[in-house]
Amino acid sequence: MPDRMPRPAPADADPLAREPFFAAVHRRRPDVDLVVLPPDPGPPERRSGEPATAELLACLVAAVEGVAATLAPSLPDGAGTRSLWEAAGPAAVRRRLTTSARVDDPSGWLGGVARTLEDAGWQLRTTSGAFDRLVARRHCGPDEPARGRLELVATAAPTGAVTVSARSVAAVVEPRRLAVLVGERRGGDGDPDDEGAPS
Repeated sequence: MPDRMPRPAPADADPLAREPFFAAVHRRRPDVDLVVLPPDPGPPERRSGEPATAELLACLVAAVEGVAATLAPSLPDGAGTRSLWEAAGPAAVRRRLTTSARVDDPSGWLGGVARTLEDAGWQLRTTSGAFDRLVARRHCGPDEPARGRLELVATAAPTGAVTVSARSVAAVVEPRRLAVLVGERRGGDGDPDDEGAPS
Protein backbone atom coordinates (compact mmCIF):
# COMPACT_ATOMS: atom_id res chain seq x y z
CA MET A 1 0.00 0.00 0.00
CA PRO A 2 1.53 3.35 -0.96
CA ASP A 3 2.29 5.79 1.80
CA ARG A 4 -0.34 8.40 2.25
CA MET A 5 0.98 11.89 1.84
CA PRO A 6 -0.45 14.46 4.26
CA ARG A 7 -2.88 16.75 2.55
CA PRO A 8 -2.01 20.44 2.82
CA ALA A 9 -4.24 22.41 5.11
CA PRO A 10 -6.51 24.91 3.39
CA ALA A 11 -5.16 28.43 3.23
CA ASP A 12 -7.86 29.83 5.48
CA ALA A 13 -6.82 27.38 8.24
CA ASP A 14 -3.60 29.35 8.64
CA PRO A 15 -4.27 32.68 10.38
CA LEU A 16 -1.26 34.18 8.59
CA ALA A 17 -2.97 33.56 5.27
CA ARG A 18 -5.68 36.01 6.26
CA GLU A 19 -3.13 38.78 6.91
CA PRO A 20 -1.91 40.25 3.56
CA PHE A 21 1.38 41.52 4.98
CA PHE A 22 2.37 38.29 6.74
CA ALA A 23 1.07 36.16 3.85
CA ALA A 24 3.43 38.00 1.47
CA VAL A 25 6.37 37.57 3.87
CA HIS A 26 5.57 33.88 4.27
CA ARG A 27 5.51 33.38 0.48
CA ARG A 28 8.85 35.09 0.03
CA ARG A 29 10.52 33.42 3.02
CA PRO A 30 8.86 30.02 3.58
CA ASP A 31 11.86 28.97 5.67
CA VAL A 32 11.00 31.55 8.37
CA ASP A 33 8.46 30.65 11.03
CA LEU A 34 6.06 33.49 11.77
CA VAL A 35 4.02 33.70 14.96
CA VAL A 36 1.34 36.36 15.47
CA LEU A 37 0.58 36.95 19.12
CA PRO A 38 -2.82 38.24 20.27
CA PRO A 39 -2.91 41.84 21.53
CA ASP A 40 -2.31 42.46 25.21
CA PRO A 41 -5.76 42.67 26.85
CA GLY A 42 -4.40 45.02 29.52
CA PRO A 43 -5.05 44.93 33.27
CA PRO A 44 -8.38 43.54 34.49
CA GLU A 45 -9.76 46.92 35.57
CA ARG A 46 -9.38 48.36 32.06
CA ARG A 47 -10.99 45.54 30.15
CA SER A 48 -13.79 44.88 32.61
CA GLY A 49 -17.05 46.66 31.98
CA GLU A 50 -18.28 46.29 35.55
CA PRO A 51 -18.44 49.59 37.45
CA ALA A 52 -15.91 49.96 40.24
CA THR A 53 -17.14 49.49 43.78
CA ALA A 54 -16.81 52.14 46.45
CA GLU A 55 -14.16 49.93 48.06
CA LEU A 56 -12.05 49.93 44.89
CA LEU A 57 -12.28 53.70 44.53
CA ALA A 58 -11.29 54.10 48.16
CA CYS A 59 -8.33 51.77 47.51
CA LEU A 60 -7.15 53.97 44.64
CA VAL A 61 -7.44 57.08 46.82
CA ALA A 62 -5.45 55.42 49.61
CA ALA A 63 -2.74 54.28 47.20
CA VAL A 64 -2.24 57.76 45.79
CA GLU A 65 -2.38 59.37 49.22
CA GLY A 66 0.34 56.94 50.23
CA VAL A 67 2.58 58.54 47.62
CA ALA A 68 2.09 61.91 49.30
CA ALA A 69 3.03 60.42 52.66
CA THR A 70 6.13 58.76 51.18
CA LEU A 71 7.35 61.99 49.58
CA ALA A 72 6.39 64.35 52.42
CA PRO A 73 9.89 64.35 54.00
CA SER A 74 11.39 65.29 50.60
CA LEU A 75 9.13 68.30 50.03
CA PRO A 76 9.75 71.77 51.46
CA ASP A 77 7.22 73.48 53.67
CA GLY A 78 4.50 75.18 51.67
CA ALA A 79 4.59 72.75 48.75
CA GLY A 80 1.29 72.84 46.90
CA THR A 81 -0.25 69.36 46.79
CA ARG A 82 -3.62 68.31 45.33
CA SER A 83 -5.26 64.91 44.99
CA LEU A 84 -8.15 64.77 42.52
CA TRP A 85 -10.17 62.48 40.27
CA GLU A 86 -9.70 62.88 36.52
CA ALA A 87 -11.54 61.35 33.58
CA ALA A 88 -9.72 58.47 31.88
CA GLY A 89 -12.16 58.05 29.00
CA PRO A 90 -15.93 58.35 28.66
CA ALA A 91 -16.62 55.88 31.48
CA ALA A 92 -13.53 55.69 33.68
CA VAL A 93 -11.65 57.71 36.26
CA ARG A 94 -8.23 57.63 37.85
CA ARG A 95 -6.85 59.32 40.94
CA ARG A 96 -4.07 61.86 40.40
CA LEU A 97 -1.76 63.61 42.83
CA THR A 98 0.12 66.75 41.81
CA THR A 99 2.76 68.61 43.81
CA SER A 100 4.86 71.65 42.93
CA ALA A 101 7.52 73.47 44.90
CA ARG A 102 10.79 75.36 44.62
CA VAL A 103 14.06 74.04 46.05
CA ASP A 104 17.63 75.31 46.26
CA ASP A 105 19.24 72.14 44.84
CA PRO A 106 16.89 70.62 42.24
CA SER A 107 19.26 67.83 41.16
CA GLY A 108 19.95 66.87 44.76
CA TRP A 109 16.21 66.95 45.49
CA LEU A 110 15.46 64.62 42.57
CA GLY A 111 18.19 62.26 43.71
CA GLY A 112 16.67 62.17 47.18
CA VAL A 113 13.23 61.42 45.74
CA ALA A 114 14.74 58.59 43.67
CA ARG A 115 16.34 57.04 46.75
CA THR A 116 13.12 57.36 48.74
CA LEU A 117 11.06 55.69 46.03
CA GLU A 118 13.63 52.97 45.44
CA ASP A 119 13.64 52.13 49.14
CA ALA A 120 9.83 51.87 48.95
CA GLY A 121 10.00 49.31 46.12
CA TRP A 122 9.45 51.52 43.07
CA GLN A 123 11.00 50.79 39.67
CA LEU A 124 12.87 53.88 38.45
CA ARG A 125 14.03 55.40 35.18
CA THR A 126 15.75 58.79 34.89
CA THR A 127 16.38 61.07 31.92
CA SER A 128 18.36 64.30 31.57
CA GLY A 129 17.87 67.21 29.24
CA ALA A 130 16.63 70.77 29.67
CA PHE A 131 15.48 69.46 33.05
CA ASP A 132 15.99 66.22 34.96
CA ARG A 133 13.10 63.75 34.92
CA LEU A 134 12.32 60.68 36.98
CA VAL A 135 9.70 58.10 35.94
CA ALA A 136 8.68 55.51 38.54
CA ARG A 137 6.21 52.62 38.68
CA ARG A 138 5.10 50.41 41.52
CA HIS A 139 2.77 47.49 42.20
CA CYS A 140 1.09 47.49 45.59
CA GLY A 141 1.25 43.75 46.05
CA PRO A 142 1.38 40.36 44.31
CA ASP A 143 -2.32 39.62 44.81
CA GLU A 144 -3.67 42.62 42.88
CA PRO A 145 -0.79 44.04 40.84
CA ALA A 146 -2.96 45.79 38.24
CA ARG A 147 -5.21 47.43 40.79
CA GLY A 148 -2.26 48.57 42.85
CA ARG A 149 -0.09 49.87 40.01
CA LEU A 150 0.97 53.46 40.41
CA GLU A 151 2.83 55.70 37.98
CA LEU A 152 4.83 58.76 39.01
CA VAL A 153 6.76 61.46 37.16
CA ALA A 154 9.01 63.91 38.99
CA THR A 155 10.84 66.78 37.27
CA ALA A 156 13.47 69.23 38.45
CA ALA A 157 14.34 72.37 36.47
CA PRO A 158 17.64 74.28 36.85
CA THR A 159 15.61 77.23 38.15
CA GLY A 160 14.67 75.18 41.23
CA ALA A 161 11.09 74.46 40.19
CA VAL A 162 10.17 70.85 40.94
CA THR A 163 6.97 68.92 40.26
CA VAL A 164 5.56 65.51 41.10
CA SER A 165 2.60 63.87 39.36
CA ALA A 166 1.35 60.43 40.44
CA ARG A 167 -1.68 58.55 39.17
CA SER A 168 -3.53 55.30 39.79
CA VAL A 169 -4.88 52.85 37.24
CA ALA A 170 -8.20 53.67 35.60
CA ALA A 171 -11.42 52.34 37.11
CA VAL A 172 -14.70 51.95 35.23
CA VAL A 173 -17.55 54.00 36.67
CA GLU A 174 -21.09 54.83 35.66
CA PRO A 175 -21.47 58.14 33.76
CA ARG A 176 -23.37 59.74 36.63
CA ARG A 177 -20.65 58.88 39.14
CA LEU A 178 -17.94 60.02 36.72
CA ALA A 179 -19.66 63.42 36.43
CA VAL A 180 -19.84 63.71 40.21
CA LEU A 181 -16.24 62.68 40.85
CA VAL A 182 -14.70 64.79 38.07
CA GLY A 183 -17.10 67.67 38.85
CA GLU A 184 -15.57 67.95 42.31
CA ARG A 185 -12.25 69.05 40.82
CA ARG A 186 -14.05 71.75 38.83
CA GLY A 187 -15.60 73.34 41.86
CA GLY A 188 -18.88 71.43 41.81
CA ASP A 189 -21.21 70.94 44.71
CA GLY A 190 -18.94 68.43 46.42
CA ASP A 191 -17.08 69.38 49.55
CA PRO A 192 -13.48 70.11 48.46
CA ASP A 193 -12.21 68.71 51.75
CA ASP A 194 -13.98 65.41 51.09
CA GLU A 195 -13.41 64.97 47.38
CA GLY A 196 -11.52 61.72 47.89
CA ALA A 197 -14.46 59.88 49.48
CA PRO A 198 -16.47 58.06 46.83
CA SER A 199 -20.21 58.23 47.21
